[in-house]
Amino acid sequence: LRLLKERHAAPDIWFVEDRLPALNDVKKQKDLTEVQLFLADWGYNLAPDREAAVQDSRIHLLSLEKVVQKFDRWR
Repeated sequence: LRLLKERHAAPDIWFVEDRLPALNDVKKQKDLTEVQLFLADWGYNLAPDREAAVQDSRIHLLSLEKVVQKFDRWR
C-alpha cells in the first residue's frame, strides 16, 4: 500500500481484503489513514468478523453483489 501511495500518488487507495486482521493492521499505520478499507464478505472470514466490520467506521463490508457494481456504490 505504501508503494502504491508513493509511486502513483493516487488520491484514493481502496484496499479489499478478506481477512479482518489484515485490515486492522492497516488501521494501525498512521501513514495509511486515508486508505479506504473493505472486508470482502465472501472470503476467509466469519460472521463475527463481518459484524465487527459493520461496527467499524473505517471498514466497509463488501458483498459480491456490490463488487460488480460501479465504485460509487461500494460504500
